[in-house]
Amino acid sequence: MVTKKVKADEILHALSKRHWEDFFTTEVRDGPSYTQYVIMDALAIKKSWKNPCFTGYEIKVSRSDFVRDTKWPAYLDMCHEFYFVCPKGMIQPEELPDEVGLLWFNPESKSFYTKRKARYRKMEIPNNMLMCVIMSHLSSDRHPFYSSTREFFEEWLENKRASNELGYRVRSEITNRMAKLVTENVQLKSKLKMYEDQDEILGKIEDVLLKHGAGWFYKSQMPDVIDEMLKQKTTKLSDKMLQELQNAKQSIEMVIENMKEDGNG
Repeated sequence: MVTKKVKADEILHALSKRHWEDFFTTEVRDGPSYTQYVIMDALAIKKSWKNPCFTGYEIKVSRSDFVRDTKWPAYLDMCHEFYFVCPKGMIQPEELPDEVGLLWFNPESKSFYTKRKARYRKMEIPNNMLMCVIMSHLSSDRHPFYSSTREFFEEWLENKRASNELGYRVRSEITNRMAKLVTENVQLKSKLKMYEDQDEILGKIEDVLLKHGAGWFYKSQMPDVIDEMLKQKTTKLSDKMLQELQNAKQSIEMVIENMKEDGNG
């Protein structure tokens, strides 16, 4: 079984839902673009004047990226609590300093498991970082949850391909159902024509019976009426007439039996 590769934007989306009550932003710099700066993947700010809490996140979806990263210690000066977030088992708590938290992400349930809680550190949040947060949300070309325009469009193209595949499956299902409906319609028309022909036959037989004094009766009673007329000794019928009545009786019984079978089906 092939394991689906976890993408950073998946984790960012899940983090944003985890912090639905907080202010949540991504690609957070600690200073303006004309200076040396570092970029933290995400920041959640608890909406509280009395107990403010800035929670920083650095997302890792590959082991090699985690091992090579030497910038992340600078993120500790940007938040009260700092977490690494990764797919389950990729990073172990003992690989991190005691004050750093660790979240494991489950791509199937889009949920997190707190492998270790981050230690809260009392500190003053840098003003430059706060200004960068504000300015980043004034930028009209910024793509939330994506580290670059290329990553944004790669995800867009993947979603488009998925949408096209879904559209193809829907069109195929609609085509199959339409073909089935057409077939059923043809079958129903054929049955309707058969019933119309049979009803015409019953009407003619009914006229003959009434002509020979059978009296009023339901069509479903025709076999009994014919049978009774055949039994009457006083009825003067020719051999030909007797045979025609016998054939009519058999035809009526067949029609009624066909109707019962279609009704049960």
